[in-house]
Amino acid sequence: MTDYRKVNKAELIERLERLQSEDTTDADNAELQHLRQDLDVHQVELEMQNYELREKQLELEIAHNKYVDLYDFAPVGYLTFDEKGIIREINLTATGLLKRPRGQLLNKPFTAFFTNGSSQAFHHCLKEAIDTEQEQGVELELIRKDYPTLYVHMQMLASSTSKGHMNIRAALVDITDKKRVEQELLQAKEQAEEASRAKSQFLSCMSHELRTPLHAILGFAQILDINRNNTLDQTDKNAVKEILNGGWHLLEIVNDLLDMSAIEANKVELNIEAVELARHFQEGLDAIRPLARQREINLSSTVKACADIYVRADPVRLKQVLLNLLSNALKYNCQKGSVSLSCEEVGADTVRIVVADTGRGIAEEDLPRLFEPFSRLYLRTHDVEEGTGIGLTIAKQLVERMGGHLGVESKVGEGSRFWIELPRSHGPGQDLPATSSAAVSTAGREVEKKTVLYIEDSPSHIHLVETLVKGMPDLQLLTAPTPELGLELAQAHRPDLIVLDICLPGMSGFEILQTLRASAATSEIPVIAVSANAMPADIEKGLQAGFQRYLTKPLNIGEFSEALDALLQAGDD
Repeated sequence: MTDYRKVNKAELIERLERLQSEDTTDADNAELQHLRQDLDVHQVELEMQNYELREKQLELEIAHNKYVDLYDFAPVGYLTFDEKGIIREINLTATGLLKRPRGQLLNKPFTAFFTNGSSQAFHHCLKEAIDTEQEQGVELELIRKDYPTLYVHMQMLASSTSKGHMNIRAALVDITDKKRVEQELLQAKEQAEEASRAKSQFLSCMSHELRTPLHAILGFAQILDINRNNTLDQTDKNAVKEILNGGWHLLEIVNDLLDMSAIEANKVELNIEAVELARHFQEGLDAIRPLARQREINLSSTVKACADIYVRADPVRLKQVLLNLLSNALKYNCQKGSVSLSCEEVGADTVRIVVADTGRGIAEEDLPRLFEPFSRLYLRTHDVEEGTGIGLTIAKQLVERMGGHLGVESKVGEGSRFWIELPRSHGPGQDLPATSSAAVSTAGREVEKKTVLYIEDSPSHIHLVETLVKGMPDLQLLTAPTPELGLELAQAHRPDLIVLDICLPGMSGFEILQTLRASAATSEIPVIAVSANAMPADIEKGLQAGFQRYLTKPLNIGEFSEALDALLQAGDD
């Protein structure tokens, strides 16, 4: 007998119909009954399969709806377009970004929303994505009718379809707020830079205006202080000293303001190298020793203990900081007190420099404000001479620029302990030039008179230099109040040295220098620039232009005399 469970439903139905069309026997009826039972079983199985299929279909519909919801309501805009940029799919987040319903976007070019610059950027990115089939990114600026401009970041990835076309899937992220913040930051940066330039210009102008009268005040006061003819009595000498003290203090304020401005504007150039501490200690102590002797303050140091110890720092700026701390230790000390300068190792890579004094100390609540500009906290407990109030501010900023730290410990009634921590260097530093003497006198030498030409339009400044040169018998001074006369005198006399003011009517000192260098008769004459323009950039510009020296007003007579003597001696060599 046939096992009908092993045949399919179509064969069973065909067999049933054949049996029903023939005359049947009992055997046939039994077979027919068996066949009907098998058909019933198949029917139940089919119904079960249909139920399972409906369950699977429902699960698929639920999953599809979840996928559609995730796709449409994702926090990122998704879209698909072809290699021509025609939108084929787009989610609701992207339609919300573009402010258009989906029906108005499908099968439309995505580039219709671009600015000219964004269109070029998009097509370049699209080409890269198609050529490389790797993920590419681009920032785009999109134009939306009746809505503000939209800035988006797009990531796209291209892949080939079964029909050989390119399918590009892309994600859009709204970066409008980010762009606005960037623009605000850029504007704030530009405003800050403009304010910094305005401040620098203001300080430069104020420096020039203050230095010009100070040049005459300090210049003639220095000549009076020299008192070559012994015409001043002690009262007059004391008055001159007061003039000099006040003048130099005002100049110190101007210089400190310029220094702090340059540091804040990040315009201070540092030459970091290995610096020998012992040499700097000795030079710092030598500089303050006369003042310490005058105030009967004992100086002590560990110069020998610091031998062969080097730190990484700018040698000039480190010396500036040390002198500031040492001079403060003297000014704010007690009569017959003491100041010590020492160094100690802090770990393997750091050296600490310590300046300690036995002054009245600083209250603990005042320490956090000690390094603020113009705080002048010492005035509460100390009766001292003038101070700028920004020396410690500058010192702290310079130390930090050199990669170090400046701190303080103090107790009222016991004194203060300022320390500088700098990175240690294990190699010798470059030799610093030996400190030159203040003024090298040329008097008494059997030499031929040298001629100096001074081109300056200010009568008081000419008179100052004339008075100064009177004490130098081996110098002959020629003066010219105008650039034209100065050039004529230079051609006619061919002086050994020219001193030239930068700010002259009709022709600047730089133009005069170029004219001198262009003539064979004057091209080799050394030229000193003298100017009230004393910003670091002004000095650098002057030296790069070819001036042998750039001296700032007010003139320091010792420095001026040393410059004259050095350049005239170089001419003899």
